[in-house]
Amino acid sequence: MQDSYDTSKLCTILRSEMTPLLKSDLVLFFRYRRDSASIELLASSDPTPHLGSIAAPDQSSLEWIEGLVDDDLMWFPDLGSAPLLLQEWGKSWNVSSMAVFFGSEADDIKDMIIISRKEKQDESWKKIDGELLEFLRGAMFVLEIYYLINEIDKMKTDIQSVFGLAPVGIIMVDSTGMIINANKHAISMLGCGIPLDDVIGDNILSGNRFKGSGLDEVVRKTLGGEETDTENMRYKSSSGRICYLHARMQPVPMMSGKMHAIGVLADVTQRVRLQQQLERSYQTLTEAFQELQRVDKMKTRFIDVVSHELRTPLTVMRGYLELLSSEYKEKMDPKVLSKLQTIKVNTDRLYDIVESMLDVARIEKGAMEITKQESSVRALVEGVVSSQRPLAQEKHQEIDVVTIGEVSSARIDAKKLHDALKNILNNAIRYTPEGGKIQVGMADEGKMIHIWIRDNGIGIPLSDLEKIFDRFHIVVAKELSHQVDRMGLGLPISKGIIENHGGKIWVESEPDKGSIFHIKIPKD
Repeated sequence: MQDSYDTSKLCTILRSEMTPLLKSDLVLFFRYRRDSASIELLASSDPTPHLGSIAAPDQSSLEWIEGLVDDDLMWFPDLGSAPLLLQEWGKSWNVSSMAVFFGSEADDIKDMIIISRKEKQDESWKKIDGELLEFLRGAMFVLEIYYLINEIDKMKTDIQSVFGLAPVGIIMVDSTGMIINANKHAISMLGCGIPLDDVIGDNILSGNRFKGSGLDEVVRKTLGGEETDTENMRYKSSSGRICYLHARMQPVPMMSGKMHAIGVLADVTQRVRLQQQLERSYQTLTEAFQELQRVDKMKTRFIDVVSHELRTPLTVMRGYLELLSSEYKEKMDPKVLSKLQTIKVNTDRLYDIVESMLDVARIEKGAMEITKQESSVRALVEGVVSSQRPLAQEKHQEIDVVTIGEVSSARIDAKKLHDALKNILNNAIRYTPEGGKIQVGMADEGKMIHIWIRDNGIGIPLSDLEKIFDRFHIVVAKELSHQVDRMGLGLPISKGIIENHGGKIWVESEPDKGSIFHIKIPKD
């Protein structure tokens, strides 16, 4: 009847077609909804009534509507006998009579056609009642079909709007693999950033454009009834450009029995390439780390070999120097004896360095032997303080020993633990300026003995705290550069000895506020 499905135009045509049966001035199409108790104007042969307007019937009119028989025609030659709702409409439309046809109720919805005349209807309507009823049944069917088609078109428009606004690519294909719909994001992704022309109608399975692209296999599986979710799919566009897509597609069975597919595409090229770059960087870092480990092992082996090779001749030299100092001291010239004493001091120092390097090697190999015996922790700490007090006195420093409660004895290797504590206290003295104060404390904490060494020295920068126990690591201190003989082995050795006792060591420090080293040793 019409190329477009315009229900208002259809009402105009119906009014014209109805003229041989009944002259009318206005034909309207209404819908009553029971759930909201409202009536909506869906179409009109005259533009004056506002389409989409919703009326809320009064109680008497509502009861009238609810009591109506489906598929029936009612005449109101004079609106004075009509329900209040129809009377109000009559005044609004300037009409004097009406015929109301009610369609069949479905899903709590009842449609009605109202035929209005400006003049009052005479008795002639009784002659055409049956013929007009058949006409209106057909008209109601056509109007409802037109309205349904319009609603479907609106839904399609809404879906297209959603397609366009979606931040991802959306694509639909039919049972042959032909693209029947795609939004702008999908079109851009299918060209790897360059929108393709005329993509709608292209066949992903049989066309050359998508052959070997990677998407063809995904579509083939989906049309086979399999829901697919392909991450990081390598996609090659018809222009040869490479990108990576996350394609998620779902089969959609149609009423015809054929299978369509709808899919969501996301461009993950940037993420994949970043991941690939990270993997390459990780591989480079791994290789560099492995090379550092190899060099570190070579260095450790070199130190180990050199230390062992130096230890034997140094031991012999120390023996001869001790012999000369004790046996021939009275016979030597004072100048020679002084030089001999200098040689002995430097030889002892070199021997201590070699022993320290050997201790580090033993700790790293897990070969350090700890011989535990029941020993007094208090006596151990006081012995360490006594050994280092002369060095502190040279710098006019005070060393206080603090004991909290009774400190019991413990099973320890007293000699090695003495060396560990001596290294830490020696560091405190060396890194504390003249006139500084140092506190050595101990406390019994049940299963553990807590020992701490606190100073008010130069402190440790935050950048050095994590590396303070690394071998050969030295805290740079310009103000002490001429006072501290540093090798960077004392703290690593102390840490190794303490941990081999089953204990732990840590440090708290702030630059210019001093440091406090904590040591906890188990009693057993």
